Amino acid sequence: MSVTRYELKTKYRGNESWDELEESSDGMYVRYEDFAESQREFRAADATIENLQMQVEKLAAENAGLKSIQAWAVADVFKSGAKRFESTKAAGFDTDDCLHDAVLVMLSELKTQATDAFLAEVRAQGVDSAINTVIAMMNHQHPVTSKAIDIMRVHAYQLRKGGATEEKQSFLSDEDCHAFVKAFTKGAAQ
Repeated sequence: MSVTRYELKTKYRGNESWDELEESSDGMYVRYEDFAESQREFRAADATIENLQMQVEKLAAENAGLKSIQAWAVADVFKSGAKRFESTKAAGFDTDDCLHDAVLVMLSELKTQATDAFLAEVRAQGVDSAINTVIAMMNHQHPVTSKAIDIMRVHAYQLRKGGATEEKQSFLSDEDCHAFVKAFTKGAAQ
């Protein structure tokens, strides 16, 4: 938003004088409507900054916990990894395979809710971007396009709520998928 600033200037004509507001880049006055709008924008920006600060604090706390060797050593995660190491070793595998399996178990059991939520939002924004690209390129010219856009919107919602994972990537039937790709490539060529 651009706010027009004004400066108070005194005008003279004969024995008369009066004050007028004139536009000035460094003036100290603004219209009330501009002031009210800028206040709303500042409040919205403050809320956004506060939300981002909370996310950063959660991510920082989570990462600090991941870096703490002592926390790992006493956590159930470490115990699960040790059990996997022992069971793999007992099955006759070499030490490298045992360590590999143990680390995979420990990493799979780590809970990083703030990081997971942040990454889910990033993925959902990627889906939103894809939706906007499809809308811009296809302009709903093919019946499958609207269906695909609806499916992508549901997928973005599921990502944000934590219900969609990389394992659940099949959103369209094979037939719909082929029709969508055909329509999309036809629209891109135009």
